[in-house]
Amino acid sequence: MPEITIADSVKDGFDGLSRLDWAGGPEPALLLLAALLLSALFGRPRGLFHYLPDPNAALEVLTRGLAVKLNRKKRSSNARMVRGLLTLFFVTGLAAAAGGALIHFVKPMAYGWLAELALVALLIAPRAGTERAFGVARRLKEGDAPSDPDIVDGFGWARRVIEGCAGNFTTGVVAPVFWFLILGLPGLAAYRAIEIVDRRAGRGDERAGAFGVAIARVTDAVNFLPARLAGILIAAAAFFTPSARAGGGLQVMFRDAGHGTEPGTAWPQAAVAGALGLALQGPKRVRGRVLDAPWLGDGRARATPLDIRRTLLLYAVACLILGTLILAVTAARHAF
Repeated sequence: MPEITIADSVKDGFDGLSRLDWAGGPEPALLLLAALLLSALFGRPRGLFHYLPDPNAALEVLTRGLAVKLNRKKRSSNARMVRGLLTLFFVTGLAAAAGGALIHFVKPMAYGWLAELALVALLIAPRAGTERAFGVARRLKEGDAPSDPDIVDGFGWARRVIEGCAGNFTTGVVAPVFWFLILGLPGLAAYRAIEIVDRRAGRGDERAGAFGVAIARVTDAVNFLPARLAGILIAAAAFFTPSARAGGGLQVMFRDAGHGTEPGTAWPQAAVAGALGLALQGPKRVRGRVLDAPWLGDGRARATPLDIRRTLLLYAVACLILGTLILAVTAARHAF
């Protein structure tokens, strides 16, 4: 019997990919990979939603309307908490049902999968925060810090932008990928709905109070595994990123991530802090109030525009590693 080498298996895997029925659509992992690439290259086309409804905007409007109607201070804390949970389930269920209906409608159509591809590319957000980060880094380098009463200097701006990029690796990339691979488009749509409800009527809204407590708990639960995977991918990316330390990323992540203010974002933030020798989060002003949050990492708190660019490079490498893993697993499935 002839010996089968790893190279032969890889070749067979990619040969299998090339023989897929593209009219009927690629398998979910390849569609996801294409959506990631499209979203990374083009982001959210600004002019598109002059002609088509924006699914994210529709969910935000629905969430705000329900919160205004149901989250009234005259109700007890328990009643508001239950109504917050019902709001979350309603918006999430509606998003999942819409995703399932789209799949049912386009699946019999030749090349109907292109509609699914477009929607997945819109719901995944690898560029969320990165464009703003480039802009802030440029302005800080020129000595022109953006104006914000809660951020007193350029170091605070750099830390805030770095934290946003690291957190988005969970909420904009890894978690959407995770839930799409497990539950398909309905799972991805449901995850995006949960994040929007949390941002507009839960933890992201200072008026939420008891209404947002259950919402935050569900959000933390759906981010539990993706957040840890995101941190590991950031640490792995540090192996291939100049001046970054993978060991430091892993050490700080496992030591400090559990103390972060938001579990879904603390893991990649702690990994970035350790890999780049920074201290992130910590006490900060939010809407005029000082929040006494613990530090992630024990490096420099005085982050610079160069640190923003180092974070963006780490982010890009982590995205490439994730895409490579998806492609490798798909090829291996076709080979074996």
